[in-house]
Amino acid sequence: MHITDFFASYTQAFNQQNVDDLAEHYNVPAIVMEGQDKQVFTDRAQIRQYVSDAIQNYQQQGIKSVELEVQHVMKLANDFIFCKIIWHFYDSHGEIKLECPISYTMQMHNNDVTHIVAIVKDKDKKIS
Repeated sequence: MHITDFFASYTQAFNQQNVDDLAEHYNVPAIVMEGQDKQVFTDRAQIRQYVSDAIQNYQQQGIKSVELEVQHVMKLANDFIFCKIIWHFYDSHGEIKLECPISYTMQMHNNDVTHIVAIVKDKDKKIS
């Protein structure tokens, strides 16, 4: 799987609110860092709960779909990639409501790509 295929699949799973498919995009273990907060997920159940909670949070905010903007991709080693992404969150009218820049460290193994570390900056910045 190419990195663009990974993010297309991730976006599709989010837009379909498919918790299981979204959780499969995470490596085990995985780390999500938001400011000073760090979460380490050591099994699929923890990842699935995190993803489920995130989807519920966005639903409560009226978010219906996401798109992403790839800012930067850099190969770190044969099987590691760094990606800087900006997620755009839209309401049911197609208006952008939130932006969220995230830097990912991705691992590639055979044909699989998963993210092992996500560093979230300016989580859910509201767009006026």
